[in-house]
Amino acid sequence: MSSPHLRRNFPALQPIKIGLGAAIAAALGLVWNYVSIAALPTDSSAETYSASIPWVQDQAACEKTNRAWHDEQCWDNQHDPSF
Repeated sequence: MSSPHLRRNFPALQPIKIGLGAAIAAALGLVWNYVSIAALPTDSSAETYSASIPWVQDQAACEKTNRAWHDEQCWDNQHDPSF
């Protein structure tokens, strides 16, 4: 048994509800835009650097992963500096 005064409609609050909904939608749109831009791949012409891969310790395993074996170390020549 519910009380009728708990179900009152407040027409004066309708513009506030609409404005709040629009503000939330705009905020979610901005967040989505930021996330989607951050997820884009970097420019393919970006510089890459060589980096040794310390957990690969033998030549066969190194070359199997398309890396270069030099000076008893495994080198990744496509290392992304933002990694």
